Amino acid sequence: MKIQKYIETIFKKMKLLDITITEQEKQNIINNILKMPSDMLSDMEKDQILGLVLDNIGRAEYNIENKEYKLLSKNVYSFDTEIMDIDTMYTIFLNFINKLSNNELKITDIIEDNNIDHEQGTGEKIISFKMNNKEYKYVANMKNDWFDIKIIGYINKILQENKSQKFLYTSSDGWQNCILFYNTEEWAKKFNNNFTEINIEKIELK
Repeated sequence: MKIQKYIETIFKKMKLLDITITEQEKQNIINNILKMPSDMLSDMEKDQILGLVLDNIGRAEYNIENKEYKLLSKNVYSFDTEIMDIDTMYTIFLNFINKLSNNELKITDIIEDNNIDHEQGTGEKIISFKMNNKEYKYVANMKNDWFDIKIIGYINKILQENKSQKFLYTSSDGWQNCILFYNTEEWAKKFNNNFTEINIEKIELK
């Protein structure tokens, strides 16, 4: 497989889905991936390469000092599910969901209950927030520094109750990053039709 040619094909398909980045960023992504060890690249399947590209497109930057949240793309957000900052992991996540939705969801007043046993690495954490001025609470299961992915299903449940046409769709990069999209069911089907290497899906609470 000619990796650079395949990545360029990915970018063309992304454009059809309104996932756009600058030409400079495209080249940066290609360069970043091609810098990886050649034996590792030669062993990768198409779904892993696509995961790497999405990971790069969904790059998120958080400035601690001024609490500024930036996404490289307007509609892709990628994050490591093993979190460094346990005390603010869901605050950061929800603020990036705001960015991903172009502030459509208006998530505010986020409070994380950090009254948990960090040494044991288990227990529950209550995350309180408002979405479009309505109050919500989610009880996250603590497993050391791992993110409770079910909060995505909880947000989708809220969106369903409010008869939203858009939901959070997820995929993995093939390793431990979660890649998120906020869009319509029609758009998600179009994504999966264009990229048969991976599927994006809507997480739902059972």
